[in-house]
Parts: sequence; C-alpha cells; structure tokens
Amino acid sequence: LMVEPGNLRVLDILSNAAATIAEGEVLQLTAANDLKTDEGVYLKVIRGKTAALFSAATEVGGVIAEQPADTVEALRIYGDALGISFQMVDDLLDWQGDVGATGKNVGDDFRERKLTLPIIKAVAAADADERAFWVRTIEKGDQRDGDLDRATDLLTRHGALDATRDAATGWAETAKEAMRRLRPWRGSGYFTRMAKLYFHYSTMNAGKSTILLQASHNYIERGMQTYLLTAALDTRAGEGRIGSRIGIGAPSDVFREGDDLFARIEARLAEGPCACVFVDEA
Repeated sequence: LMVEPGNLRVLDILSNAAATIAEGEVLQLTAANDLKTDEGVYLKVIRGKTAALFSAATEVGGVIAEQPADTVEALRIYGDALGISFQMVDDLLDWQGDVGATGKNVGDDFRERKLTLPIIKAVAAADADERAFWVRTIEKGDQRDGDLDRATDLLTRHGALDATRDAATGWAETAKEAMRRLRPWRGSGYFTRMAKLYFHYSTMNAGKSTILLQASHNYIERGMQTYLLTAALDTRAGEGRIGSRIGIGAPSDVFREGDDLFARIEARLAEGPCACVFVDEA
C-alpha cells in the first residue's frame, strides 16, 4: 500500500511514520508503570504512537495533491497537533466519558495501570501519602476496592482533569492555526473546525452504527438538530436509513460516489441550525 501511489516522497513519509510508531510503542513499554514518567516522555510517546499516523496522513495528502512545500508543512503540523489532542481527549474520556457513546468503561486505563496525562499530572502534584497510593496502584499493581474512587478524587482535587482538557484544547488550537496558514479554498471554513472531527472505527459487528445513533439522539434530546448521512451501498436497514443490530434506526440522507459532501452540508445548513453531522459507512 505504501508504494501504490508511485511517489517516493509518499513512501518516505509513510516509512518514517511506521518507524516512528514502532519507536513510540517501545518507549511506551519502557515507561510503563514508571512514576518517573513525566509530561515530556508522555508527549514523545503519544507523538510517536498516535500523532505520527495523523501527521503522515495529512502530509501525504498535500504531497499527492502537488501542493507547495509550505502547504505540505502546514498539513503536517495540523495532523501532528490534532493527533496529540486526540490522544489527550482519549485519556480524559477514561475518567469522564459516557460508556454508551465511547464504548470505553470509566477507569479502564487506571485498572490497566496506564500512565495517562491526568495521572501524570496528579502524581506530579502528590504529597507523600498520595504518592504511596500511586506507587501501590500503578507501579505495583495492588488495586483494591475503592481505589478508583480515590484516584478520581485525587485527579479532581489537583485539577488534573481540567488541566488535561486545557492541554487538549491548546493542541486543537495549534491544529486550527496551522490550517489558517493555507490559502483560502472551498470548504476551508469546515477544515479549520476539523479539531472537532471524530472517527469511530472498529471491527464488524462492534456496534458503530448503534453508537452513532445514540450520539445523535443525545443531541436531539438537548433540543439540537443533527444531519445523518449514509452510503448508498449500505441498504441493510433500507435505503435512506441507518439501522443497528439492536433494532434502533433513524432516517438519513444518502450519498453516492462522486457526491460533493461540502455542498450537501452547505445545503443542510441553509435550512437551519445543525449541531452535528454524522456519517455512517463512509
């Protein structure tokens, strides 16, 4: 797949990304369960194992489109910053996420003894008694009833969750600032908001459509409107409808190969406010 575009620059970018991702995984294993891991090491890990893939994807797009060097560099910075923000938000959702929307149980990272950014920040602010708690639960893996509640309390007390959210927002702003360096183009207004673009991907039968429908319902319950799109090739629930295996469904607009999704979304926005666009089977 890396050589399919027939472009040596693309091959170079993807090869370097593969090496960086491997290095990031090794660094993560080296730093695992070690409370000496600080935010500098954490950033190197997530830049290697997560952001490298994002930045490679966005940079390659610019290369294939034969854009000038400054545009390609802006796209690379955008992907890097977006990937870092993405991972920080993922860390945050482990403590504050809705399992129905994320498919991730609260506290999974804590149970797996992962040194995510909220924990790193809490450890940095810990007194002797709190540090002993982190040594027992994270370094030694001795977790007991009530430990998750105490960990959540410590993160809240030291502002670690708010600080993680602020860090993620800061990197999202860096991503948007990189996009502002590009020459205006049709759809660029959407692209500068791409820090709010989310992908949910997993294996077949994992419930992706169910999660999409639940998320849309959550918006509607709060009095907001959503716009649902699905591919014409997906007719499992009938044409123009998104359905899930648990029996829930909702009507949707259909898109086909060659459709201009920017135009479709612009037309929908012209009809009235829309809080979120959901695309199934993209």
